Amino acid sequence: MTGFEPEVPAKYRHFLERDGLVTVGHLPIRRAQRAIIGAVPTMHHAAELLDALIAALGDRAWIDPSWTAYDRRVYVRDSDRAEWIVATSVLEHRFVDRHELKIALSADASAPAPRPAPDIVPEGPLMRTGDLFLREGSACLQIGYDERGLLREVLETGGDFFVCGYRAETVPHTIDPLARPPTVMPHSVLCRADIPDPSWSIDQLAQLLANLNPVARVPARLRVPAPLPLGAEGVRMRAIDALREACFRGVIPDAARFAVADGFDGVALGWGATAEEAIAHWEQEVFRKKPRPPQAPSAPPPDDDEPKPIPRIGNDRPREFRSPDGKTVGFSTGMMTLGGIGGGGVPWPAAIPTNVPALLIPLPAVPEAVPAAFARVGFDRCVRIVSALGEVHYALMRETPRGFTLIGEHVLDIVDPDPEALEAEIDKADADKREFFRSAGAPSAWDDPQYRTAMLYYRCFDSGHRKRIPCEFDSGEHSAAFSLRSLDGDRLPWGVARFTRLR
Repeated sequence: MTGFEPEVPAKYRHFLERDGLVTVGHLPIRRAQRAIIGAVPTMHHAAELLDALIAALGDRAWIDPSWTAYDRRVYVRDSDRAEWIVATSVLEHRFVDRHELKIALSADASAPAPRPAPDIVPEGPLMRTGDLFLREGSACLQIGYDERGLLREVLETGGDFFVCGYRAETVPHTIDPLARPPTVMPHSVLCRADIPDPSWSIDQLAQLLANLNPVARVPARLRVPAPLPLGAEGVRMRAIDALREACFRGVIPDAARFAVADGFDGVALGWGATAEEAIAHWEQEVFRKKPRPPQAPSAPPPDDDEPKPIPRIGNDRPREFRSPDGKTVGFSTGMMTLGGIGGGGVPWPAAIPTNVPALLIPLPAVPEAVPAAFARVGFDRCVRIVSALGEVHYALMRETPRGFTLIGEHVLDIVDPDPEALEAEIDKADADKREFFRSAGAPSAWDDPQYRTAMLYYRCFDSGHRKRIPCEFDSGEHSAAFSLRSLDGDRLPWGVARFTRLR
């Protein structure tokens, strides 16, 4: 195999020595990607692929009616309950208007030259800016098109980040099952052994997508009986938020194996030993709780004055932040507020039982008792944690004078439960992050009085070196009032988290 392979910086070379990597593809990553993008080089071809997929799926296809004014999203119906769909789309075709902030960075002389534009560019209403998304659970291949409707960029979620970043031209898709969290399995079409040269035809690719088994990667199911803002995706997000809070508060019994939440405001919850029991319980709760669509934000008062200039912080140039070693770490033009409408301006449907959307997830069993070593030091609760796609894990919780600390189930084997040692690690991670912001001249959320709570997540495992490390700040949020609905069910099971009342 030949191809361009950039030099690996010294700080990443230990990734070359990892054991346990699993090759899941057959051709180099870029070659596999070209077999797909070669079939859809323009927005017109992308639309043709979506039409071909709908035809190949037949009655199994469900097209989200909430987005038809802007884009089309194709889902697959559940094989056991046709009114329910798998909670992520298989294919999305979107029309978008890109407004880009371009920052000049040093040129990489070793990077491949950009693809030259064709001499003759097709025309038509479909030839405009947009994206095509091929999804399989958390895996995604995003193909972007420019203002002429021509191929612009390709982004992929899935596979080992190091292999994708430095060996994509020479090495097939690879995963690291020993990482914490483990690598997302790439889209299975990219890992096939029968990838053609140079690419599939549109009909061939549509049939491959139609033959996928999304149930294997997406546990959640959606019920979307009427068009509504943000469509099926909005139902999933709102219902997942409600289930996160319900699971954390212990509203859903540990014995339940399925749970359902409405996709309006999440007040109607049902559960049971089977999916049918959970759905039946939820339907009763819909009549009892009468869920209603979220309230739209009130419109700002009319302003008859002349347009005012946008306030800026400092001078008119973007502010640049640098680390102590002089490297640029970020830019800021001040605070921005983004707004918009979802689902093509689709209104909320009437709040009657037949219009109430819902999400169904399976609930694996949780330990009957907290491990003794953790229970002795105050980790006395086992709480379910829900991911964005409806996967459920658990974490052990210890209450503190100002909040609580959580340890994810997949790091219990490496985290010392001693509270003093663990809290000291977290305190140091926070202090290091605050010092980083201070030395870069950037504002620190820890020191901002408007934030009264913080829910922060920490890494405690170095997947590159395969070892436990002291807690290191990963991500999180500072807010005026913390909501249990924002618990990160994708990150927490493989790390540590702490909620703190700051003021």
